[in-house]
Amino acid sequence: MSEQESLVGSLRRYLEDLTESGMDEIPYGDASVTAPLAEAHQGAPEPSHAVSSAPLPARAERGPEVESAGGETPYAAALAGAATAASSPAPAAAQAPAAAQAPAAAPAAGDVPIKAEGPAKSRLVLVMAGDGFAGEAGSLLAKIVGAMGISRDQVLLLSYPKGSAGDELRAALLARLSAASAECIVVLGEEAAHLMMKSASPLESLRGRFRSLRGVPLLATLHPEQLVADEGLKRGVWNEMKQVMARLGS
Repeated sequence: MSEQESLVGSLRRYLEDLTESGMDEIPYGDASVTAPLAEAHQGAPEPSHAVSSAPLPARAERGPEVESAGGETPYAAALAGAATAASSPAPAAAQAPAAAQAPAAAPAAGDVPIKAEGPAKSRLVLVMAGDGFAGEAGSLLAKIVGAMGISRDQVLLLSYPKGSAGDELRAALLARLSAASAECIVVLGEEAAHLMMKSASPLESLRGRFRSLRGVPLLATLHPEQLVADEGLKRGVWNEMKQVMARLGS
C-alpha cells in the first residue's frame, strides 16, 4: 500500500468514527481535529517530495507601486493628475457664449438738446420750444424783453426742439433753472407750459397768473410765433409782461 493510500484510509476511518459519534460538523481550527490527524499520520513514512512549511507570501492588494523618475508612484501620480484636471478651468472653446449686448442706455439729462442764450445766472428766465431768439419770432421776443427795460444779454432764454418734451428734458430744464437762481420764470407757448407745469389743460386756462415752480414764481403766456401770426394777441401778452416787471421791481 502506498503512502497516499494509507493516509486516505486513515482519514476515512476517522471520519466514520466522527459520524458514529453523532458529530456532523468539524469546527475550524479546533485542536481536537488536528490531533487525530496527527496520530493517523504518525509513523507513516516521509514522502519523497516534502512540501515546504514556509508561509506563503501575502497576496498583494494591488500591483507594485513602482516609483517614477520624480520619486512618485504611478498610483499617486494618477490621483494628483485627476485632482489637477478637476480644478483646471474649462478651455475657452467650451465656455458659454457671451451674452447678447445690452441695449444702449437712455441719454442722460445732460444729453438733452437744450439751447441756452444769455448769462448762466439771471433774475428772469424764459423757456420755450423752438428756435429761441432766431427768426422773426425770436426778434419779436427780443423787442418785448427790451420794452420791459431789460437788456437781452441780461435774460436767460432756454429753448429746445419742438416735440421733444419728456421727463428727461424737464429734469434738465429744472437743473438749469436752479443753477440760474431765477427770481421769475416765463414759459412761452402751450408746449412749454404743459412740460414745466405738468398739466394738460389748455394754455388759455393756465396763462395770466403766477404759479410756483419749486418756490419760484412762474407765468405762462403765448408763444412769440402766435404773436407774429396774429398781432392782435400782443396786447394781452404785454399785460402779462407787466406783471413780470412788477414781480422783479423793474
